[in-house]
Amino acid sequence: VVKATIDALSKLRTPLAVAQQRSVPLSKVFNG
Repeated sequence: VVKATIDALSKLRTPLAVAQQRSVPLSKVFNG
């Protein structure tokens, strides 16, 4: 369970980092 959570967080961390670096709303990142 812990590993699955870490994997999920690692997948979410990328779009989060991209959004923060580009100052783009997460909605745009997830919706393309």
